Amino acid sequence: VDTWTLDVVERLVEQREPVRPERLVQRLLRAWRGEFLPGQEAEWALAARQRIAGRGERIAEGLGAWLGNVGATAAVIDLHRRILEVDPLAEPVCRQLMGVPAAAGRHAEALMAYERTARAIATRLGCAPSPATRELAEKLRREAGQPPAR
Repeated sequence: VDTWTLDVVERLVEQREPVRPERLVQRLLRAWRGEFLPGQEAEWALAARQRIAGRGERIAEGLGAWLGNVGATAAVIDLHRRILEVDPLAEPVCRQLMGVPAAAGRHAEALMAYERTARAIATRLGCAPSPATRELAEKLRREAGQPPAR
């Protein structure tokens, strides 16, 4: 994880600098290539890993919203899919990814994103996604005329 580049991208996203948002996607993805100090289980490393992952998620959410506002839907989907490849437990990113295809009536695509994240959470953490993520999935199932999850 390149925290300096995260700082730069975060500032540019917050200030809506006159830069193509798609270029910021590339910078963010280059900076956030995986967990901070993978394999290090010391208390300080776990806390830093969680803090950096949360920060990356917030930057991705802001960048995704910016991309959505300028009509770059494909870039939003690509950004969130790639971030979920790096951090499959990033529920806020998953929810934003679910919302983009759902807004275009592609509920099956949105629910596939949910299923991937739900599986990752179950496998790694042994629990279900957060209530907010589950509620969004149920809302999308209802809109698509699908039965509720078991």
